[in-house]
Amino acid sequence: MYKKGTESYNFVRYNDPVKLIQPDHRTGRCGEFANAFAFLASVMGFEVRKVSTVYEDHVWVEIYSVAQKRWIHYDPCENQHDMPLVYELGWKKEMSYVVAVQADLVSDVSKKYSVQHQKLALNQATKVIRYDEYMSILKRINLQLKQKYNLSTERVNELKARRVVENAEMKHNSTLTPESVGKSYSGRQNADEEWLKNRGEFHPETVKSPGKYLHVGTKLTYNSAKDKICIDDEICFTGFLSHALKYKQVFRKVESDWEKAYISRVEDAAHGWVKLAIKFKSPAKSLTVRKILTFEKEAGKVAIALATDTEIINLRNSTTHKFKNPVTECGIYFHFYGESESDVSWQHSQVFRQDLKDDNPAFAIDFTPAPEEKNYHVLNSKSEIDQHLKNHPEKLTVIDFFATWCPPCRAIAPVFERLATENKTVQFIKTDVDQNPDSSQFYGIRAMPTFLFLKNGQVLETVRGANESAIINAINKHK
Repeated sequence: MYKKGTESYNFVRYNDPVKLIQPDHRTGRCGEFANAFAFLASVMGFEVRKVSTVYEDHVWVEIYSVAQKRWIHYDPCENQHDMPLVYELGWKKEMSYVVAVQADLVSDVSKKYSVQHQKLALNQATKVIRYDEYMSILKRINLQLKQKYNLSTERVNELKARRVVENAEMKHNSTLTPESVGKSYSGRQNADEEWLKNRGEFHPETVKSPGKYLHVGTKLTYNSAKDKICIDDEICFTGFLSHALKYKQVFRKVESDWEKAYISRVEDAAHGWVKLAIKFKSPAKSLTVRKILTFEKEAGKVAIALATDTEIINLRNSTTHKFKNPVTECGIYFHFYGESESDVSWQHSQVFRQDLKDDNPAFAIDFTPAPEEKNYHVLNSKSEIDQHLKNHPEKLTVIDFFATWCPPCRAIAPVFERLATENKTVQFIKTDVDQNPDSSQFYGIRAMPTFLFLKNGQVLETVRGANESAIINAINKHK
């Protein structure tokens, strides 16, 4: 049964592709179109897989191109070809999980259909199925398919090779932005406004993009009563949303009667979100959440996550977190969602709710800077230097023989450290001649500073004195 306005229609759904392609039928939704198209492509000899969103209610097809060595997107319902980003960028769909199913393999292709991978991960975190559970399910299915069809080693290797290519394609997507894609994506081609609204795909409004980055050292706070963001207890700005990178269907609400202020969805919005973009003054190694005020009622939910290039941290569950690697920037996402029968369900998910007279922060997070990385080694014994050269025989190694009492040595030291940072493929060693006389004698060091350039245990060149240009030329010549 299909309702449009006050009228109802009977709509019979068929899965049988033979029925779907009959001249007197040829009607349906995306499922019917995908089934019919996949059937016709299969009988023509193409390798086909069905692709569907797990939660967002759409299905399409991919065909494997032997010539291009990749799976190509086809949406027969929308007459779209090789435009995998149309759903996210054209329809403004809030993507989460996308799965591709073929006869002998199921694959996660979520990142193929998105360039906003941090937001994708946040959307996945709001679903009932966690990402690790989802991937575990796919793994179990693939093991069953391998056993059921007794897949040959050749076929398994072929599938693995294809997956490597596809993973590279998805990784490349993470380097793109909606602006850099550069294509003009339209919304659905065959649906009316009411249908789009019901599916959450009608977006006459645009995402608001203040485009602001917050340059943070160690601390970020926000007071919603005063609408004031403070960085490192030194710099403060007025306007939470005006200092976000992007936000959609969200506003700051001030209730004069209840004397409260908070951030929530706009009225009648099914969901809304805000992204704060942070660039660290120096790389951060960990975070500590000191305070996040949230309010949820009935079905209303708030998801808060911090995303880096390599990980997603649920800030509502984690009070402290050590990053896998020091990070130079991150995004903090606030996602408001959940509907009920109430006329004010938009108010049932809030953050930073506090009294208008409250001077304390409603949100406070601290960051611990990572120790400054040194891209050189301080080795003060001949055995250590010998071992290092043995471990890196084919790489150029530059050894700085210095003395603490030597003014030219102190003058050239920052240059040496900078060159070590700029030349990642070259090994740099500093050794104190007073602590390491054995190496000084072995290499015949007579003046400080002296720079030796070695490869495969052989001295290629020697630079005596604090001669920056000579050192740079020797590095470029031998690296």
